[in-house]
Amino acid sequence: MDVTGTKQIDTEAAGRNMKCLILLFIAIALITLDMSVNIGNFYPAYQIDYEHSGWEFQLYTLNQHYGAAKEEMYNPMTQENFVSGIHFTGVRIDVISDFIGYILAFIAMKKMAVERLVLVRKYPDKRRSPFISKLVKARPKMFSVGMMTAVIAFVLDAVKYVLPFLFNGIVLCYLVFVIGIAAFTARMLIGYCFIVGVCDTLRGIQFKQDRNAIYIGWFVSLVCSSCVALTTWVLLQRLTTTYNIIVLFATVFYLFRIFVLREYIVGYRPVSMEDLAAELRNEENQKEMLMEEYHYASKQTEDGAGAREQTAQKVIVEADQEDQKDERSI
Repeated sequence: MDVTGTKQIDTEAAGRNMKCLILLFIAIALITLDMSVNIGNFYPAYQIDYEHSGWEFQLYTLNQHYGAAKEEMYNPMTQENFVSGIHFTGVRIDVISDFIGYILAFIAMKKMAVERLVLVRKYPDKRRSPFISKLVKARPKMFSVGMMTAVIAFVLDAVKYVLPFLFNGIVLCYLVFVIGIAAFTARMLIGYCFIVGVCDTLRGIQFKQDRNAIYIGWFVSLVCSSCVALTTWVLLQRLTTTYNIIVLFATVFYLFRIFVLREYIVGYRPVSMEDLAAELRNEENQKEMLMEEYHYASKQTEDGAGAREQTAQKVIVEADQEDQKDERSI
């Protein structure tokens, strides 16, 4: 393993990365955890559209993003109530605003998307074996992607709150439905970029269990956040509360695991030579396994070719014998 070119710990850079990591903790918490309050209605009256869609889709969509309720009237002919309209009940704004989370995520990921020494594998040929481990300077790409995703999520959420002033009826519902899905996807991508970017700095077999635990915690949070969005849309409040609690615990779990490893992530405690030696031993074992598989496959191929050749010779001999018998009989 080539470990030449390693440098001493850059305390200033490590301190800067630690501040960025704390900002990312706050940003992920703000984006993931939703606590909304009603700030009153200031949108124009909504005009329900019965021609192109049922009232359920319009009510669910508007309620999820803005807060809405149906208006009912009694029909003496059918002696039943019918939905006569939908009105905004008041815009819901997060107490811990997503917009602040987007800004903090952008700032932190921009500062963390800098070159650093990371352990990578180099494959000299296309067979991907053998490979060589080296410490090289690399720029974490996922932090750069997360930075741009934070900008996209900010714009989408801002556009969503402006749409009721520009559109009405079913057009508004379709637009906010699509933009809402896009904004939710962008929020989840921010978390994904954060997790992958952090785990990229924890390379090596010694961090394998930690990486798996972080990925599992984030994945549980992702699934439950998706369930929260769905149950909120169909007005299932109890299920929404249950999933929100699971999201809270899953988020705290993987953020805590990252916090425990913060010194390795930011560079205060680089991977030791013992860790690099363990990585080398693991790679040597992988090389031996690959070589054994290669030799076994080659032997199987040779044995198969030999068996086919023997079979062909046997068939030829038997054919010659049959010809000789025919000649004698003639």
